[in-house]
Amino acid sequence: MRQGHWKTRPYQAFKVSIWNRRPYSIFYDFDLGTRCLFEIDGLLYTDQVSAVRMYYDESTPKTFDITIGTGGDMEDPLGQVVRTIQTMWNAIGTIFGSNDLF
Repeated sequence: MRQGHWKTRPYQAFKVSIWNRRPYSIFYDFDLGTRCLFEIDGLLYTDQVSAVRMYYDESTPKTFDITIGTGGDMEDPLGQVVRTIQTMWNAIGTIFGSNDLF
């Protein structure tokens, strides 16, 4: 049940397209990892810029696609802990289990 609850939890990620001009310029006023305050439907949100992608072609001006928040689903924290413990246990088993090394 815990894993199902983690997979169905709500999280927010927004993708926007912007032009790089005043009053704020990308890579000058803000960059990857910068915490930004933005408004959607009258509500203010604060989150980090997690991805920046430049897009241009012959008929449109240069625009940047910005992802705010986590762009994808993160891994379960308990799963991260179990994987770390497995890695450490395998390292200990490799060190002490090899009779030809010592």
